[in-house]
Amino acid sequence: MFKKSNEQKLGDILKQFSSKRKIKPGYDQYRVKKWWHENMGGMINEQTSGIYLKHKALYISVSSASLRSELNMSRDALREKINRELDGEVVEKIIVR
Repeated sequence: MFKKSNEQKLGDILKQFSSKRKIKPGYDQYRVKKWWHENMGGMINEQTSGIYLKHKALYISVSSASLRSELNMSRDALREKINRELDGEVVEKIIVR
């Protein structure tokens, strides 16, 4: 079997494609939302009424004051975890409302 010399992983191709086009912000938004819903757990997802990424700032709207306080206290660790999981500096700051 012959192996082509230009083989690349699909994820690498998508990263190259999105960085050359103006779709990267939308793609990052999708990835952050997906990460949030998969990793934060049912109770937090139920109390999260909105989440969006704009200019590398992650805005999170929650309905619970205690959850808002908890997220505010752990936003640096949360930001680092998101960036590590998404392989890059996708989120620079987190704003919890």
